[in-house]
Amino acid sequence: MHINQSISVLLVENDEMLSIVTKESLLKFGYSVFTTNTAAAAIQQIKTNKAISIVLMDIDLGSEMDGIEAANIILSEKDVPLIFTSSHTDMETIQKTEAVTCYGYIFKNSAPIILNTTIKMALKLFDAKQKARETEIILKQSEAHYRFLFEHGNDAILIVDSKSKFIDANPAACSLLGYTREELLNLSIPDTQLPEDLVEQRLRLDEMRMKGKAINIRRFRRKDGSIFLGETNALLRPDNLIQATIRDITEQRNKEELIEKWLLALHYASKSLSKEDFNNWGWRLPCLLSIILEAISAPFASA
Repeated sequence: MHINQSISVLLVENDEMLSIVTKESLLKFGYSVFTTNTAAAAIQQIKTNKAISIVLMDIDLGSEMDGIEAANIILSEKDVPLIFTSSHTDMETIQKTEAVTCYGYIFKNSAPIILNTTIKMALKLFDAKQKARETEIILKQSEAHYRFLFEHGNDAILIVDSKSKFIDANPAACSLLGYTREELLNLSIPDTQLPEDLVEQRLRLDEMRMKGKAINIRRFRRKDGSIFLGETNALLRPDNLIQATIRDITEQRNKEELIEKWLLALHYASKSLSKEDFNNWGWRLPCLLSIILEAISAPFASA
């Protein structure tokens, strides 16, 4: 009986005797109850009484304002579960209530257990609706956050479907590949790859779909025909779309090759100098630099 003490019911009933009987039933089930018999008083209660958890609204409230009109005003003031009560069984009255966001319709003089069950069901439905709304808000916020990172990220991001067609591209991807977004959305992966790399590309895609992710390095062709080396980090999303993040590592790879040339040049330089040469500090350093510069100016393969 005490599990409903935190639930406050606003009982709006035009019939004074029925209001007393219904209130007694609700109190026995452990609810807190506030009563009123007019639409204006009910609206005022909603505006001032923050404790109200649910409204039982009589449709027949006299000539001033009926319960349906009052319900619309109440719901514009507060998102609260509302149940209509009425002695009417005609379809016209019931259909009028369908235009209002309500959580049930109870005939007057229904058994107390039916009243209690209807209230509990209405509260559960309302709670589920609130949670669904909160989840929707979180999802929208998450989507907005993702979209912000997508649009403003430094890395190029491409979204690819199962047929290797681009369905989205961020500004960084457009800048890296030299296309507008509209142009990219009319292209597919093969349009940005070298023909001789396409077989390996298909194998990589198959691997990614099996494992859910793949990291590889491949050559890309821009709109103007220039080539760059890109590191691609691809993920298979829950919606079966591929999200690929691309970084241009051409400069990084050139530096790595240059370092390798320096190391190789130093290796050969150290072999070309005699022990006496190393002891001659007057000319050793220029000699080494001359040999190194000659080595790195030549193609790396010949070095």
